[in-house]
Amino acid sequence: RRAEKLTADIAIAQVTQSASLSFEKPRVFTRTDFLSKIAFNHEDDDAFRGYKVAGSAGLKHLFGKSLTVEGGAQVSWSRTIDPLAGLRDSYIVGFPLGAAWTNIKQPLDPQRGTSVAITVKPNFGASDGPLFFTLMNYNMSYYAPIDRAGRFLAAIWGHAGASLGPGTAKIPPDERFYAGGAGSVRGYGYRLVGPTDALHKPLGGRSVLEGGAELRFPVYGPLRAAAFTEIGGVDETGLFAFQNGLQRSVGLGLRYVTPVGPIRLDVAVPLDRRSGIDAAY
Repeated sequence: RRAEKLTADIAIAQVTQSASLSFEKPRVFTRTDFLSKIAFNHEDDDAFRGYKVAGSAGLKHLFGKSLTVEGGAQVSWSRTIDPLAGLRDSYIVGFPLGAAWTNIKQPLDPQRGTSVAITVKPNFGASDGPLFFTLMNYNMSYYAPIDRAGRFLAAIWGHAGASLGPGTAKIPPDERFYAGGAGSVRGYGYRLVGPTDALHKPLGGRSVLEGGAELRFPVYGPLRAAAFTEIGGVDETGLFAFQNGLQRSVGLGLRYVTPVGPIRLDVAVPLDRRSGIDAAY
């Protein structure tokens, strides 16, 4: 009777299947919520194959109406096999700390506003030896109408991530950075932006930089269209060096608006297509 929330979730997709149980208790302190979660994940794609079990607990505090700060601890075990390191078990304890600010009123179908989130997560553990690395992420998105009637909408998004610590091969593959696919640089296959091995399998990296811009406009009734361009890169050896350059794409899309958010269909073309790796669209 204190607005507690218990959520069970199962997701089944082509390359990943997951199940989780989360518990949220609001206002354990003034404007502070308690969050906890246990999750199981199986993944099988070109980057790596493996299982992961993770449990976490933490606190989220609300400052005003727009700013939240969250911190806690996470414990995980994973068994993975990937092109760089082969088969290995990883045991990691992490301490994520993050802050997020947003004034977007309709998160399922944003029309106006800005969202910014920063997270830092030191990790300790063992994975073929002692392991220590820190993950940092910055995400932003911006939405604004460009005409008085609000029919034409501009959307801009960006993401930067970096891993401080050992080289890419030492980091478990599920903790590396990837780019490409839906929600990323859409002209390239899932995780295919950045370095690959001799068999064209993505290796991931220590840093990632990606972003894009989209123009959305109405077509008829609940049907909208969009034109977009995106760019991204993954650095395997260092931080934001991108020895192979950044990869760009352009595309067009349709959105069918529903009460719970738009249904989306996008077709994108890579502008920096690599022979034998990237499809024509």
